[in-house]
Amino acid sequence: MSKLNDRRVAITKRIMETKDARTLDAVAKILEGSGHAAFSAEEVAGFEEILKAHQASDGRSVSWAVLKKRLAKELRARP
Repeated sequence: MSKLNDRRVAITKRIMETKDARTLDAVAKILEGSGHAAFSAEEVAGFEEILKAHQASDGRSVSWAVLKKRLAKELRARP
């Protein structure tokens, strides 16, 4: 079999083993050519909250290394 056919078979097996309805809906939308999946109203509201918080911030950013240190410190402080 060609690499393309091997890949098609592997993907088909993964789809057949999938139990998650959202995943199957997403696959169906892709195959139907309907483009990107739409976000729910709840998801959009969450994105808007994140955007507002970002816009209200002072614009400073931190490196990934600094962020990891902060998160590790916060996790160690939890009971």
